[in-house]
Amino acid sequence: MTSEIWKDIQGFESLYQVSNLGRVKSLNYKHTGKEKVLKLTKSNGYLDVILYKTGEYKHYLVHRLVAQTFIPNINSSLQVNHKNEIKTDNRVENLEWCTPKYNSNYGTKAIRFSKSRGVSVRCIETGKIYHSAREAERQTGIDNTQIVGVCKNKYGYKTAGGYTWEYVPK
Repeated sequence: MTSEIWKDIQGFESLYQVSNLGRVKSLNYKHTGKEKVLKLTKSNGYLDVILYKTGEYKHYLVHRLVAQTFIPNINSSLQVNHKNEIKTDNRVENLEWCTPKYNSNYGTKAIRFSKSRGVSVRCIETGKIYHSAREAERQTGIDNTQIVGVCKNKYGYKTAGGYTWEYVPK
């Protein structure tokens, strides 16, 4: 078990700290002189926290606070990646600075995205189901716009690549 290490948050020194386990605490909660670990909320699947300074409240993403505090950003990278792809796991060993391209292509993100966005299609002649028309194109070489045209009964297409296609209900 990793022991928890607390460090001041840059710009909020002696007001707030973040830990290597992804927790945030106030060092003077509601001006009582007492420390309190703050409640985190979810925003687009990520954990965020509200910090107060000089009359202003502002939301901060916890994974960015952890990375800024504990991980040197030697390449001046713009984004922070969750290595295990769990957006709420903000332990320092699960985070890394990266480029936007690396972050969007990381792990199973592309597959999960295509499955969630794409509409599955079936080649009637073979019975094979593809997660999307683009996946069917990658595997068969048949233009995905033609496959979609057949599925939608558009443009007068009866077949694409010599095959009949249909959408598969989810």
